[in-house]
Amino acid sequence: MVAIKVSTLLALLPLLAMADEAPGFTMDQNPGKLVPKLPSSAKDEACLKAYKERHIECVPEIMHSITMGDPNEVPTEAQLKEVCTDTCLNSLRKWIRGSSDCGPDKYLKFLGLSNSTTKEAGYKTSDLQQFFINGVYWDKCLVDLVKPQNGGSKYCVLQWEEIIASETSHLPDQFLTADPDDFCKDQTCGAQHGYLAAPKKTIKKVDNKGAKDGAPPKSEMVYLKDVCPKLDTSKFPKREESISESDFTEAVAEAEKAESDQMASSEKSSEKSSGSEGAKSSGAKPEVSANGAQKMASIQTGLAVSALLVAAGALLL
Repeated sequence: MVAIKVSTLLALLPLLAMADEAPGFTMDQNPGKLVPKLPSSAKDEACLKAYKERHIECVPEIMHSITMGDPNEVPTEAQLKEVCTDTCLNSLRKWIRGSSDCGPDKYLKFLGLSNSTTKEAGYKTSDLQQFFINGVYWDKCLVDLVKPQNGGSKYCVLQWEEIIASETSHLPDQFLTADPDDFCKDQTCGAQHGYLAAPKKTIKKVDNKGAKDGAPPKSEMVYLKDVCPKLDTSKFPKREESISESDFTEAVAEAEKAESDQMASSEKSSEKSSGSEGAKSSGAKPEVSANGAQKMASIQTGLAVSALLVAAGALLL
């Protein structure tokens, strides 16, 4: 019995070590298909640091792309609840803004997400940042603001998957001119997608009345403002273009301060640990660690998170 307990403990040691670390990853670990590739000729040390060292507080599955129509490539409701968190979104936004020595324009160029072509197309820095956030986060994490339209799930991606599987309705990014309220008020998934994708044309305007003699209806790509000029977007997800340059600077400063405080706290804990060992050897009563309970809770949470990541990774890969 003792041997079994010991062997079980040894098997858990790697998980305990993982649990003691913050959840998430850095981009140089390359956890999925949506990671911007590090330029092979990159030499800018500040940008390299921003790419490799900024910790992203998301489960790695956030970086996997979705293939609509393939159930094996679409996350489950339970997985989306783990992926789609405010902590993850804020972390991604901070990462795409770079650092004080490399960002935001310089960082986008470093990542290959900004060049003369994107500037000629009229895309601002905030647009390019938003496109990245959309592709990584919002393509998975949009939720219906009214009620589930298809399949009973609040997540738009699962509603869209239900439509594709059943082939019984039109996709939420299709604007049927015969019923504009259906898109502007009821189909909030499509409206939110169009709002976040601005200034791209992502909505398909379908003219059913224009179809004659069995011909397919006329269609064209339009902007959300062309479809719903008076739509209230106040409850829509926050868009990057609403964030000023001063906000970028403040976010970078906050992130760097947090990282600095974390390092200082770690060093302080190490010093306390050394002091406690010294107190034991001299017979003095060691000082109780203030964060001992927090650390135990972190280990317990980490075990659950580790098990979840293993299960989610097996399903998403």
